Amino acid sequence: MSRFTRTPLGYRYFFAAQHIRCINGATNLVFTVARARRSTPCRSGPILISGQLAPHKTYEIRVQAVRIRRHKVVKRGAPYSGRLYMPGNEVLWIPVAQLPPAI
Repeated sequence: MSRFTRTPLGYRYFFAAQHIRCINGATNLVFTVARARRSTPCRSGPILISGQLAPHKTYEIRVQAVRIRRHKVVKRGAPYSGRLYMPGNEVLWIPVAQLPPAI
């Protein structure tokens, strides 16, 4: 029996997406969240679309489908935007990864 208790040191908050399907020849999606731009390939599994965010804030998210060849954008699709609220610890979260065990 261990005398140590494990308590989480803190939480980090990210926006994620899954089941992304690109059409009309698009190969990647460009997400802009909190003035940070991130390009991700189209795939159905979960992907992080933002960096670490602060809870209890509303963020504007912009998405644009692009076609990339040889590491350059050759065609852009229509941009879409929306606003999402990042709640805090009051929401029942599903952890993506566990903290390593305390020694």
